[in-house]
Amino acid sequence: MRTLLKTIHLLAIAVFFGSIAAYIFFGAILPEDDLRALTLNREWVAAGTAWLTLPAMWLAGLSGILLSGKPKATWLWIKVAGFVLIALNAQLMVYPAILLSLETVSNANQIFDDAMLREAVFGAFNLLLILTLVVVAVKKPFRRSRPTA
Repeated sequence: MRTLLKTIHLLAIAVFFGSIAAYIFFGAILPEDDLRALTLNREWVAAGTAWLTLPAMWLAGLSGILLSGKPKATWLWIKVAGFVLIALNAQLMVYPAILLSLETVSNANQIFDDAMLREAVFGAFNLLLILTLVVVAVKKPFRRSRPTA
């Protein structure tokens, strides 16, 4: 069971980061002043976020919690709290900004620009939180030192 959970966890992390990398890559190579390409990009990002990124995020977080069991150590509680913050940010800030950018893409007005900025800022915040949690998992701060034999 533990091997299955680890496999699910690693695959979910790969899908999560891979989808985000793909969104960034295709956004970077998008031709300027091509409304059809921009609209297609926004549709792709919205669908990919709904069907890949968000489910993979939840699967990675929940499988990570199941792998660690009931958190007893402080560093595990930090990871659980960090996951909750990441999940809420993604669901309540990033994804709605993506949907707003899709709704307003044809206008290319201030609302569209604001939505794109919100998506970028809150998405970057999530990536920084994730990297911080990786460091917490590796360093395990606040861990009681064990006597060496």
